[in-house]
Amino acid sequence: MKRRTLRRVAIAASAMVVAATLLTGCVAIPTSSGVVEGGSIAEEDAPASVLLPQGPEAGAEPLGILQGFLRAGTGPQSDYSVAREFLTDEFRDRWNPRAGTTVAQQGAESFIDVGERVIEYRVVPQATVDAWGRYTESESTGPQLMQFTFERVRGEWRISDAPDGTVLTASAFPLIFKPYTLQFFDPTFRFLVPDERWFPSTALSSLSRRIAEALLEGPSEWLAAAVVTEFPNGTRLGPDGVRIESNRAIVDLSAEATEADADRLQRMHQQLQASLADVTSVTSVALSVNQTEVVLPEMNGQQAVAEPEVDPRSVVLTEDGFGYLQQGELAPLPGLSEQVTQLRPDAISFSSALGLAAVRTPAGVYAVQSGGSRLIDERPELVAPALDSLGFVWSAQARDPSSLVAIGSDGVQHPLASPLPARGVLRGMEVARDDTRMLFLFEIDGRSRLLTGAIVRDGGVPIAIGALRPIVTSETSIVSATWSDQVHIATLDRAEADYRVTLHTVGGMSEPLGRIPGGTSIVGGNGPDGLRVLGPEGVVYQGRGTGWQSTSVTALVLAHRR
Repeated sequence: MKRRTLRRVAIAASAMVVAATLLTGCVAIPTSSGVVEGGSIAEEDAPASVLLPQGPEAGAEPLGILQGFLRAGTGPQSDYSVAREFLTDEFRDRWNPRAGTTVAQQGAESFIDVGERVIEYRVVPQATVDAWGRYTESESTGPQLMQFTFERVRGEWRISDAPDGTVLTASAFPLIFKPYTLQFFDPTFRFLVPDERWFPSTALSSLSRRIAEALLEGPSEWLAAAVVTEFPNGTRLGPDGVRIESNRAIVDLSAEATEADADRLQRMHQQLQASLADVTSVTSVALSVNQTEVVLPEMNGQQAVAEPEVDPRSVVLTEDGFGYLQQGELAPLPGLSEQVTQLRPDAISFSSALGLAAVRTPAGVYAVQSGGSRLIDERPELVAPALDSLGFVWSAQARDPSSLVAIGSDGVQHPLASPLPARGVLRGMEVARDDTRMLFLFEIDGRSRLLTGAIVRDGGVPIAIGALRPIVTSETSIVSATWSDQVHIATLDRAEADYRVTLHTVGGMSEPLGRIPGGTSIVGGNGPDGLRVLGPEGVVYQGRGTGWQSTSVTALVLAHRR
């Protein structure tokens, strides 16, 4: 099933704006090209729309050749055939455009002659995309320098040496590249775990091939310790690669795939089907091994869940008690509401499946179930606790990140090894619904840092946090953060008296979700529409389009829920 999120709608809308701008020639290098709709392309599996940049002009000087070459980075079709026209015959086959892409800040480029046949191109990177589609925002504000060397070929200037990869301005990038989510499994095979990648819009078979190759290559390094893939070691694409026939992607695998048993074959198929779900017109996936199609056995057991959901009702603590917020009324939780209310907590994480609430009080963190409440962590200065679906309560001291522990249902504290920053203040944390990733909100030297890390487990018991992946470093204060869904984290941001909500993609870009009068916390639901903010005077706000609307309900605490 194809995922349709606010993020993808926003990207499509911004791409349309950029396309219109490209036609007027108003965008700086390298965003000037013409737009051709998909119906004009003869290939059966052509993308919906592509840019067709122009080749070199006769008599152009080196600077004009370089500018044309950079513009041609907007045309990935036929392996950047137009861009290769700007290169010498000898260099043409050596240049590798798939090595990566630099996403440059708009209007920050410059060209400097450093020799008779050499031009230095300077850009300020906003982000980079590597050969496997991994998008990383740049933490440096310094320029990146690239040198281009020129030679005359049959009387015309051509580029004889250049860095591999392409450069796109930030406004052009979402028009040329689109996000695709590779899917791996959590160790229990209950959940699919996303790994966001970005690939250029090319013919559907070429695009599907790149996605399949990236899936077979494996998860991003930061995520690898928390997930598994079902493809046998050494499995690569077979001779046929990926073919598109009648909206069906046929993925040909190498002989190593024959090592998989029936259950493993089904999971391999699920990984590919889910990873190719966002490719336009691909509605089903088939497997073949060395060009022989595989007949898949019947599914033994349930498929892994790609989008774990929570009860859409908010869970709140009010002056009247603790429970679900249902049509403006409080619906108590039998066995829990009275106990939680008596503790008067200032932070709550709640699992309906486990019938468990982890709450913070001045005395420490309590685990509350229908059978009673237990004080499980009485250390000072604790951050709001987090829960996972295996019943572990996560707790840490704000000024000592090394104090992170996972507390089991037996009350045993399991200290976790982690690369969390030794200095700074931990402001918040939350476990993703697939139990493989944790988000951390830090304040370091007056700047807010949002990070994610893989949860490493041994027999289900958390033992470590893997390498951290930066999501954003903000000059404004991030008041609160929460998982919005599997690939998005929402933040409540404050700049003096101005409060806003922002949606961040893990492995992608950020987008604004509008201003809000104020707030102390934000909690996730089922996507952006399910976000709730505890605003001024305890008023609960919910998103409406690009703005925020009061629910007219007041609460003391807005609980994180699983």
